[in-house]
Amino acid sequence: MSAVLINPVLGGLIMDDLTETDCRIDDFYKVFEPQLNARLLTDGKHHQ
Repeated sequence: MSAVLINPVLGGLIMDDLTETDCRIDDFYKVFEPQLNARLLTDGKHHQ
């Protein structure tokens, strides 16, 4: 049997909050990382 963590201040389940936050971060990086890599992986020339 696994333990369930309860947030005593908010009265909600911490794991639900963590799962939702993890999903949001994952969705963000799916968009952000390709854009970041496109800027970082250049032909070596300096661009302004």
